[in-house]
Amino acid sequence: MLFFVDRISDVLLVKHRPSDLGDITDENSTILWEPASNKTPVDYSDVKAQIIVTVSSHNEELYHQFRKNAEMFYMPCPSELQIRLMGQIHRMFAKELEHCPTDTEVHQCVKKFGPFIPIALYWSKDEKDVFEESQRREIACICSTEETLNYALQSPMHIEKTDRGLSGLSHQLARYTVKRDQAERFFGYAESQYEISCEEVLNVFSIAIGKMSIAAVKQHLISINQCQYRMEASITDYLKRIFELYAVTGGLQWKCHKMQLHSQSNCNMKPVNFSVKLKQVEHTITTLQNMKEEVLYYPSDRNFPLVDMYYKDEFGKLVGIQATLSSEQANTVLTYQRFYEMIGTNPENTKLELYYLIIPSQVEHYSQSSFPESQFWRDVQSGIGLQWKNNIAFYCLVPPDNFELITP
Repeated sequence: MLFFVDRISDVLLVKHRPSDLGDITDENSTILWEPASNKTPVDYSDVKAQIIVTVSSHNEELYHQFRKNAEMFYMPCPSELQIRLMGQIHRMFAKELEHCPTDTEVHQCVKKFGPFIPIALYWSKDEKDVFEESQRREIACICSTEETLNYALQSPMHIEKTDRGLSGLSHQLARYTVKRDQAERFFGYAESQYEISCEEVLNVFSIAIGKMSIAAVKQHLISINQCQYRMEASITDYLKRIFELYAVTGGLQWKCHKMQLHSQSNCNMKPVNFSVKLKQVEHTITTLQNMKEEVLYYPSDRNFPLVDMYYKDEFGKLVGIQATLSSEQANTVLTYQRFYEMIGTNPENTKLELYYLIIPSQVEHYSQSSFPESQFWRDVQSGIGLQWKNNIAFYCLVPPDNFELITP
Protein backbone atom coordinates (compact mmCIF):
# COMPACT_ATOMS: atom_id res chain seq x y z
CA MET A 1 0.00 0.00 0.00
CA LEU A 2 1.30 3.49 -0.88
CA PHE A 3 0.36 6.77 0.73
CA PHE A 4 1.42 9.78 -1.35
CA VAL A 5 1.49 13.22 0.26
CA ASP A 6 2.38 16.35 -1.74
CA ARG A 7 3.67 18.99 0.68
CA ILE A 8 2.91 21.94 -1.59
CA SER A 9 -0.68 21.29 -2.60
CA ASP A 10 -1.54 19.21 0.50
CA VAL A 11 -2.94 16.38 -1.57
CA LEU A 12 -3.35 12.95 0.00
CA LEU A 13 -3.43 10.10 -2.48
CA VAL A 14 -3.85 6.45 -1.57
CA LYS A 15 -2.53 3.82 -3.96
CA HIS A 16 -2.53 0.06 -3.58
CA ARG A 17 -0.07 -1.11 -6.28
CA PRO A 18 3.74 -0.73 -6.36
CA SER A 19 3.44 -0.09 -10.11
CA ASP A 20 1.83 3.26 -9.24
CA LEU A 21 5.19 4.50 -7.96
CA GLY A 22 5.97 5.70 -11.47
CA ASP A 23 3.07 8.16 -11.29
CA ILE A 24 4.77 10.11 -8.50
CA THR A 25 6.96 12.77 -10.08
CA ASP A 26 6.88 15.62 -7.58
CA GLU A 27 10.27 15.86 -5.85
CA ASN A 28 8.65 17.39 -2.77
CA SER A 29 6.42 14.39 -2.11
CA THR A 30 6.64 11.87 0.71
CA ILE A 31 5.78 8.19 0.29
CA LEU A 32 4.73 5.98 3.18
CA TRP A 33 5.16 2.43 1.96
CA GLU A 34 3.77 -0.67 3.69
CA PRO A 35 5.33 -3.60 1.82
CA ALA A 36 3.61 -6.93 1.41
CA SER A 37 5.36 -10.28 1.55
CA ASN A 38 6.79 -10.50 -1.95
CA LYS A 39 9.99 -12.09 -3.24
CA THR A 40 10.29 -9.42 -5.91
CA PRO A 41 11.53 -6.15 -4.37
CA VAL A 42 9.81 -2.90 -5.22
CA ASP A 43 11.78 -0.84 -7.75
CA TYR A 44 12.07 2.67 -6.36
CA SER A 45 15.21 3.77 -8.25
CA ASP A 46 13.38 6.21 -10.57
CA VAL A 47 11.00 7.57 -7.96
CA LYS A 48 11.50 11.32 -7.51
CA ALA A 49 9.97 11.62 -4.05
CA GLN A 50 12.00 13.50 -1.44
CA ILE A 51 11.30 10.99 1.34
CA ILE A 52 10.34 7.32 1.13
CA VAL A 53 9.31 5.66 4.38
CA THR A 54 8.72 1.92 4.64
CA VAL A 55 6.64 0.61 7.50
CA SER A 56 7.70 -2.90 8.46
CA SER A 57 8.93 -5.02 11.33
CA HIS A 58 12.72 -4.96 11.39
CA ASN A 59 12.60 -8.74 11.88
CA GLU A 60 11.22 -9.16 8.37
CA GLU A 61 13.13 -8.93 5.09
CA LEU A 62 10.55 -6.78 3.33
CA TYR A 63 12.67 -3.64 3.24
CA HIS A 64 16.09 -5.15 2.48
CA GLN A 65 16.71 -2.94 -0.56
CA PHE A 66 16.65 0.07 1.76
CA ARG A 67 19.32 -1.18 4.15
CA LYS A 68 22.32 0.58 2.55
CA ASN A 69 20.89 4.09 2.37
CA ALA A 70 18.10 4.24 4.91
CA GLU A 71 17.94 5.44 8.50
CA MET A 72 16.12 3.12 10.86
CA PHE A 73 13.38 4.51 13.11
CA TYR A 74 11.45 2.62 15.76
CA MET A 75 7.94 3.87 16.33
CA PRO A 76 6.48 3.30 19.78
CA CYS A 77 2.97 2.04 20.36
CA PRO A 78 0.33 4.73 20.89
CA SER A 79 -0.83 5.54 24.38
CA GLU A 80 -4.12 4.24 25.73
CA LEU A 81 -5.57 7.75 25.41
CA GLN A 82 -4.63 7.88 21.73
CA ILE A 83 -6.26 4.50 21.09
CA ARG A 84 -9.40 5.63 22.90
CA LEU A 85 -9.53 8.71 20.65
CA MET A 86 -9.20 6.42 17.62
CA GLY A 87 -12.06 4.35 19.04
CA GLN A 88 -14.25 7.44 19.34
CA ILE A 89 -13.64 8.23 15.66
CA HIS A 90 -14.46 4.61 14.76
CA ARG A 91 -17.75 4.86 16.61
CA MET A 92 -18.61 8.08 14.77
CA PHE A 93 -17.70 7.11 11.21
CA ALA A 94 -16.97 3.39 10.80
CA LYS A 95 -20.59 2.31 10.62
CA GLU A 96 -19.75 -0.88 8.71
CA LEU A 97 -17.76 -2.37 11.59
CA GLU A 98 -19.53 -5.12 13.52
CA HIS A 99 -18.16 -3.93 16.86
CA CYS A 100 -16.84 -0.52 17.92
CA PRO A 101 -15.36 -0.79 21.44
CA THR A 102 -16.25 1.67 24.18
CA ASP A 103 -13.61 3.55 26.17
CA THR A 104 -14.00 1.01 28.98
CA GLU A 105 -13.49 -1.90 26.59
CA VAL A 106 -10.38 -0.24 25.11
CA HIS A 107 -8.98 0.30 28.63
CA GLN A 108 -9.48 -3.37 29.55
CA CYS A 109 -7.98 -4.53 26.26
CA VAL A 110 -4.85 -2.37 26.64
CA LYS A 111 -4.44 -3.55 30.23
CA LYS A 112 -4.73 -7.20 29.18
CA PHE A 113 -2.95 -7.29 25.80
CA GLY A 114 -1.04 -4.02 25.36
CA PRO A 115 -1.52 -0.81 23.33
CA PHE A 116 -1.91 -2.55 19.98
CA ILE A 117 -4.37 -0.84 17.65
CA PRO A 118 -5.83 -3.86 15.79
CA ILE A 119 -6.46 -5.84 18.99
CA ALA A 120 -7.99 -2.91 20.85
CA LEU A 121 -10.19 -1.58 18.06
CA TYR A 122 -11.39 -4.28 15.71
CA TRP A 123 -10.30 -7.80 16.62
CA SER A 124 -13.15 -10.20 17.25
CA LYS A 125 -13.59 -12.09 20.50
CA ASP A 126 -12.37 -15.28 18.82
CA GLU A 127 -9.20 -13.57 17.61
CA LYS A 128 -8.53 -12.21 21.11
CA ASP A 129 -9.11 -15.65 22.65
CA VAL A 130 -6.55 -17.22 20.29
CA PHE A 131 -4.04 -14.45 21.08
CA GLU A 132 -4.61 -14.80 24.83
CA GLU A 133 -4.06 -18.56 24.72
CA SER A 134 -0.83 -18.11 22.73
CA GLN A 135 0.26 -15.40 25.17
CA ARG A 136 -0.48 -17.71 28.10
CA ARG A 137 1.61 -20.53 26.60
CA GLU A 138 4.58 -18.23 26.02
CA ILE A 139 4.40 -16.88 29.58
CA ALA A 140 4.30 -20.42 30.97
CA CYS A 141 7.38 -21.34 28.94
CA ILE A 142 9.31 -18.22 29.98
CA CYS A 143 8.41 -18.55 33.67
CA SER A 144 9.09 -22.30 33.78
CA THR A 145 12.59 -21.78 35.25
CA GLU A 146 14.60 -18.93 36.72
CA GLU A 147 17.06 -19.26 33.83
CA THR A 148 14.45 -18.82 31.09
CA LEU A 149 12.86 -15.84 32.82
CA ASN A 150 16.20 -14.11 33.38
CA TYR A 151 17.23 -14.73 29.78
CA ALA A 152 13.98 -13.40 28.35
CA LEU A 153 14.19 -10.18 30.35
CA GLN A 154 17.85 -9.43 29.66
CA SER A 155 18.35 -10.74 26.12
CA PRO A 156 19.76 -8.07 23.75
CA MET A 157 18.50 -10.05 20.77
CA HIS A 158 15.75 -8.75 18.51
CA ILE A 159 12.43 -9.61 20.05
CA GLU A 160 10.52 -11.82 17.67
CA LYS A 161 8.02 -14.67 17.53
CA THR A 162 10.02 -17.87 17.44
CA ASP A 163 10.03 -21.41 18.74
CA ARG A 164 13.79 -21.69 19.16
CA GLY A 165 13.92 -21.94 22.92
CA LEU A 166 15.85 -19.23 24.78
CA SER A 167 15.24 -16.29 22.48
CA GLY A 168 13.79 -13.39 24.44
CA LEU A 169 10.17 -12.26 24.34
CA SER A 170 7.84 -12.13 21.37
CA HIS A 171 5.67 -9.15 20.49
CA GLN A 172 2.87 -10.89 22.37
CA LEU A 173 4.64 -9.81 25.55
CA ALA A 174 6.79 -6.82 24.53
CA ARG A 175 6.37 -3.57 22.63
CA TYR A 176 8.54 -0.83 21.23
CA THR A 177 9.17 2.18 23.42
CA VAL A 178 11.08 5.41 22.82
CA LYS A 179 13.11 7.24 25.45
CA ARG A 180 13.11 10.67 23.91
CA ASP A 181 16.50 12.36 24.10
CA GLN A 182 16.96 15.91 22.80
CA ALA A 183 20.71 15.33 22.56
CA GLU A 184 20.29 12.51 20.05
CA ARG A 185 20.25 13.26 16.32
CA PHE A 186 16.84 11.62 15.92
CA PHE A 187 15.63 12.29 19.48
CA GLY A 188 15.89 8.63 20.48
CA TYR A 189 13.71 7.22 17.70
CA ALA A 190 16.70 5.55 16.01
CA GLU A 191 17.24 3.21 18.99
CA SER A 192 15.55 -0.16 19.26
CA GLN A 193 14.13 -0.36 22.79
CA TYR A 194 11.49 -2.57 24.31
CA GLU A 195 9.25 -2.66 27.32
CA ILE A 196 6.81 -5.22 28.69
CA SER A 197 3.61 -4.96 26.68
CA CYS A 198 0.95 -4.47 29.34
CA GLU A 199 0.07 -4.36 33.01
CA GLU A 200 -1.18 -7.94 33.26
CA VAL A 201 1.99 -9.42 31.72
CA LEU A 202 4.12 -7.31 34.07
CA ASN A 203 2.10 -8.54 37.05
CA VAL A 204 2.74 -12.17 36.07
CA PHE A 205 6.48 -11.55 35.71
CA SER A 206 6.54 -9.64 39.01
CA ILE A 207 5.01 -12.60 40.83
CA ALA A 208 7.61 -14.93 39.28
CA ILE A 209 10.49 -12.59 40.18
CA GLY A 210 9.10 -12.37 43.72
CA LYS A 211 9.73 -16.12 44.12
CA MET A 212 13.29 -16.14 42.76
CA SER A 213 16.34 -17.24 44.70
CA ILE A 214 19.07 -14.82 45.73
CA ALA A 215 21.50 -16.43 43.25
CA ALA A 216 19.17 -15.92 40.27
CA VAL A 217 18.34 -12.32 41.23
CA LYS A 218 22.02 -11.47 41.68
CA GLN A 219 22.95 -12.98 38.32
CA HIS A 220 20.32 -10.91 36.53
CA LEU A 221 21.17 -7.63 38.26
CA ILE A 222 24.91 -8.05 37.61
CA SER A 223 24.21 -8.57 33.90
CA ILE A 224 21.83 -5.61 33.69
CA ASN A 225 24.22 -3.31 35.54
CA GLN A 226 26.95 -4.03 32.99
CA CYS A 227 24.99 -3.50 29.78
CA GLN A 228 22.79 -0.91 28.09
CA TYR A 229 19.89 -3.23 27.27
CA ARG A 230 17.25 -2.95 29.98
CA MET A 231 13.65 -4.09 30.23
CA GLU A 232 13.18 -1.36 32.80
CA ALA A 233 9.76 -2.25 34.17
CA SER A 234 11.07 -5.58 35.46
CA ILE A 235 14.40 -4.36 36.90
CA THR A 236 12.74 -2.60 39.81
CA ASP A 237 11.11 -5.92 40.73
CA TYR A 238 14.55 -7.54 40.88
CA LEU A 239 15.82 -4.70 43.08
CA LYS A 240 12.86 -5.04 45.42
CA ARG A 241 13.35 -8.80 45.56
CA ILE A 242 17.04 -8.62 46.51
CA PHE A 243 16.34 -6.00 49.19
CA GLU A 244 13.55 -8.14 50.63
CA LEU A 245 15.69 -11.30 50.67
CA TYR A 246 18.78 -9.68 52.18
CA ALA A 247 16.97 -7.51 54.73
CA VAL A 248 15.08 -10.46 56.18
CA THR A 249 17.41 -13.45 55.74
CA GLY A 250 20.79 -12.01 56.67
CA GLY A 251 20.73 -8.27 57.10
CA LEU A 252 22.35 -6.06 54.47
CA GLN A 253 25.07 -3.43 54.70
CA TRP A 254 25.24 -1.14 51.67
CA LYS A 255 26.34 2.42 50.97
CA CYS A 256 23.94 5.36 50.77
CA HIS A 257 24.20 9.04 49.83
CA LYS A 258 22.12 11.80 51.37
CA MET A 259 20.40 13.85 48.66
CA GLN A 260 20.24 17.50 49.75
CA LEU A 261 18.37 20.39 48.19
CA HIS A 262 20.37 23.31 46.77
CA SER A 263 18.77 25.54 49.39
CA GLN A 264 19.83 23.33 52.28
CA SER A 265 23.57 22.81 51.77
CA ASN A 266 26.24 22.78 49.11
CA CYS A 267 28.74 20.67 50.99
CA ASN A 268 29.83 17.41 49.39
CA MET A 269 28.31 14.55 51.37
CA LYS A 270 30.38 11.37 51.50
CA PRO A 271 28.65 7.99 51.29
CA VAL A 272 27.76 6.39 54.60
CA ASN A 273 26.81 2.89 55.64
CA PHE A 274 23.20 1.72 55.54
CA SER A 275 22.43 -1.36 57.61
CA VAL A 276 19.15 -3.14 58.16
CA LYS A 277 18.07 -6.50 59.59
CA LEU A 278 14.33 -7.14 59.69
CA LYS A 279 12.36 -9.97 61.22
CA GLN A 280 9.75 -10.71 58.55
CA VAL A 281 7.82 -9.46 55.51
CA GLU A 282 4.11 -8.70 55.42
CA HIS A 283 2.45 -8.02 52.06
CA THR A 284 -0.14 -5.70 53.53
CA ILE A 285 -0.84 -2.00 53.99
CA THR A 286 -0.52 -1.10 57.66
CA THR A 287 -0.97 2.17 59.54
CA LEU A 288 1.88 3.60 61.60
CA GLN A 289 0.00 2.91 64.82
CA ASN A 290 -0.35 -0.78 63.97
CA MET A 291 3.14 -1.27 62.54
CA LYS A 292 5.46 -3.66 64.31
CA GLU A 293 9.07 -2.63 64.61
CA GLU A 294 11.57 -4.34 62.27
CA VAL A 295 8.86 -5.76 59.99
CA LEU A 296 9.00 -4.97 56.26
CA TYR A 297 5.59 -3.92 54.91
CA TYR A 298 5.52 -4.67 51.19
CA PRO A 299 2.08 -3.88 49.70
CA SER A 300 0.97 -6.14 46.87
CA ASP A 301 -0.78 -3.19 45.22
CA ARG A 302 1.58 -1.73 42.59
CA ASN A 303 -0.35 1.56 42.81
CA PHE A 304 0.59 2.16 46.45
CA PRO A 305 1.81 5.78 46.55
CA LEU A 306 5.38 7.05 46.92
CA VAL A 307 7.18 3.89 48.13
CA ASP A 308 7.39 0.20 47.32
CA MET A 309 8.09 -0.90 50.89
CA TYR A 310 8.28 0.68 54.32
CA TYR A 311 9.15 -0.24 57.88
CA LYS A 312 9.67 1.15 61.38
CA ASP A 313 13.17 0.54 62.74
CA GLU A 314 14.09 -0.37 66.30
CA PHE A 315 14.12 3.34 67.23
CA GLY A 316 10.63 3.95 65.83
CA LYS A 317 11.92 5.80 62.74
CA LEU A 318 9.82 5.49 59.55
CA VAL A 319 11.80 4.34 56.50
CA GLY A 320 10.50 4.05 52.92
CA ILE A 321 12.16 2.18 50.03
CA GLN A 322 11.51 3.06 46.37
CA ALA A 323 13.27 0.99 43.67
CA THR A 324 13.91 3.12 40.60
CA LEU A 325 15.82 3.51 37.35
CA SER A 326 14.69 7.08 36.74
CA SER A 327 17.16 9.94 37.17
CA GLU A 328 14.36 12.07 38.61
CA GLN A 329 11.84 11.12 41.27
CA ALA A 330 9.54 14.13 41.23
CA ASN A 331 6.15 13.55 42.85
CA THR A 332 3.27 15.90 43.46
CA VAL A 333 2.47 17.00 47.00
CA LEU A 334 -0.73 14.96 46.60
CA THR A 335 1.34 11.77 46.21
CA TYR A 336 3.17 12.47 49.48
CA GLN A 337 -0.15 13.28 51.16
CA ARG A 338 -1.71 10.04 49.93
CA PHE A 339 1.17 8.02 51.39
CA TYR A 340 0.78 9.64 54.79
CA GLU A 341 -2.99 9.16 54.67
CA MET A 342 -2.57 5.46 53.83
CA ILE A 343 -0.44 4.92 56.94
CA GLY A 344 -2.60 7.17 59.13
CA THR A 345 -0.24 10.01 60.03
CA ASN A 346 1.25 13.28 58.68
CA PRO A 347 4.74 14.75 58.12
CA GLU A 348 4.46 17.09 61.13
CA ASN A 349 4.14 14.12 63.49
CA THR A 350 6.17 11.52 61.59
CA LYS A 351 9.45 12.15 59.83
CA LEU A 352 10.29 9.98 56.85
CA GLU A 353 13.59 8.76 55.48
CA LEU A 354 12.99 7.93 51.82
CA TYR A 355 15.63 5.74 50.13
CA TYR A 356 15.82 5.41 46.33
CA LEU A 357 17.16 1.92 45.64
CA ILE A 358 19.19 2.09 42.42
CA ILE A 359 21.60 -0.03 40.38
CA PRO A 360 25.29 0.90 40.81
CA SER A 361 25.67 2.28 37.27
CA GLN A 362 23.31 5.14 38.26
CA VAL A 363 25.38 6.32 41.21
CA GLU A 364 27.03 9.28 39.46
CA HIS A 365 23.75 11.16 39.15
CA TYR A 366 22.50 10.28 42.62
CA SER A 367 25.74 11.20 44.42
CA GLN A 368 25.70 14.90 43.45
CA SER A 369 26.37 17.38 46.25
CA SER A 370 22.87 18.88 45.99
CA PHE A 371 19.69 18.79 43.90
CA PRO A 372 16.98 21.20 42.72
CA GLU A 373 13.49 20.91 44.18
CA SER A 374 12.34 19.46 40.84
CA GLN A 375 14.29 16.27 41.67
CA PHE A 376 11.68 15.42 44.30
CA TRP A 377 8.67 17.71 43.74
CA ARG A 378 6.48 18.26 40.71
CA ASP A 379 3.86 20.87 39.77
CA VAL A 380 4.58 23.12 42.73
CA GLN A 381 4.50 26.75 41.63
CA SER A 382 4.27 28.33 45.07
CA GLY A 383 7.12 26.38 46.65
CA ILE A 384 7.29 23.48 49.07
CA GLY A 385 5.90 23.80 52.58
CA LEU A 386 8.33 23.59 55.48
CA GLN A 387 6.50 20.54 56.83
CA TRP A 388 7.71 18.63 53.76
CA LYS A 389 11.21 20.09 53.49
CA ASN A 390 12.02 19.67 57.16
CA ASN A 391 10.47 16.26 57.77
CA ILE A 392 11.31 14.20 54.68
CA ALA A 393 14.95 13.28 54.05
CA PHE A 394 16.02 11.76 50.72
CA TYR A 395 18.78 9.20 50.19
CA CYS A 396 19.99 6.92 47.43
CA LEU A 397 20.79 3.34 48.42
CA VAL A 398 23.52 1.72 46.31
CA PRO A 399 24.20 -2.03 46.24
CA PRO A 400 27.77 -3.13 45.39
CA ASP A 401 28.58 -4.08 41.78
CA ASN A 402 28.43 -7.77 42.71
CA PHE A 403 25.12 -7.29 44.58
CA GLU A 404 26.44 -9.09 47.62
CA LEU A 405 25.00 -8.74 51.10
CA ILE A 406 27.78 -6.42 52.32
CA THR A 407 29.56 -3.65 50.45
CA PRO A 408 33.33 -4.14 50.90
